[in-house]
Amino acid sequence: MILNVFFYGPYNNPGGPNEVNRNIAKCIKNEVRIKTHYNKIISRIENVYKILVSDVIVFSGLMFHSYELNLAKILGKKIIYIMHGCAKIETGKGNPLENKILEKSDLILCVSNTYRSIIAKFFPEYKDKLNVLFNGINWEESDEIIKSITSNIKRNSNRIILFGGGRTVKKNIIICQAVQRLNVEAGTKLHVDVYGYYRENDDSKAISEIPCVTFYHVIPHNLINIELFKSRLYIQNSEFESFGLGLIDALQCGCDVLISQYVGAKDIMNLTANDIINNPLDIDELMSKIKYVIANPNNARLVSTIDKKSTAIEARAKELLQYCKEYLK
Repeated sequence: MILNVFFYGPYNNPGGPNEVNRNIAKCIKNEVRIKTHYNKIISRIENVYKILVSDVIVFSGLMFHSYELNLAKILGKKIIYIMHGCAKIETGKGNPLENKILEKSDLILCVSNTYRSIIAKFFPEYKDKLNVLFNGINWEESDEIIKSITSNIKRNSNRIILFGGGRTVKKNIIICQAVQRLNVEAGTKLHVDVYGYYRENDDSKAISEIPCVTFYHVIPHNLINIELFKSRLYIQNSEFESFGLGLIDALQCGCDVLISQYVGAKDIMNLTANDIINNPLDIDELMSKIKYVIANPNNARLVSTIDKKSTAIEARAKELLQYCKEYLK
């Protein structure tokens, strides 16, 4: 018997939240109603119908319409919101739809404990509605992708790889400046490859002008894994990162890693002080920790601390169903 739950999360596009939704939908498609159509007209009819006949509506991400949220609330449906990101924090501007879903939700699920703590500070009025549903990881698919990559790829011991392009919140420019200073002051020969969208209104131009940097556009996920295999060190210096699946990809592909204290995925592994960037704006700290991690590889140690069973997408999907069942009693 299908539970009276409608899981409304887009999953047919690239990107972290879509990937998570795709994996969740795969796990629970026989137990709840899920969004299946993407034709504009058919999709709207489907969504309204499934909201009408379901008792619990799970909105995963902000890819829904305001009238659908209003309809669910007017009809007295229980609303669960899986919060993958936060426009107020990432852009500095409020988002009307985000404000509405936070207000109207009965339960807000943040995708890491680190993220929940940040959201509680920005939205203290919703603190009592917050809980955690970690992003699940599709370890089986990830292992298959890695096995399919040729084993004769050579890792460049001087190559650092970054994702997120020039987005200000990623603070990639601080990493690039730190690496450039290391090369000049310590005589290292490190090179940084940055992947992501190049935009005129962020740090893209400044990053691309740093001598040790090559700025690449977005490439498909399977090619990103190849580039990770070629790299020695992956750094995620974000001032805000709800989870960060790129960190998991990097570890799976054999990279050593360095991450800021604000990256949610750090919650599923045991890190030491030298694995964590306390201040993403501190070039001196970055220089020191880059040197340390290069001299003291951390990949094998960190991978060994991740419990694949509890972090798997299947476990997280079951946890989501448990949250839903609390409203079906």
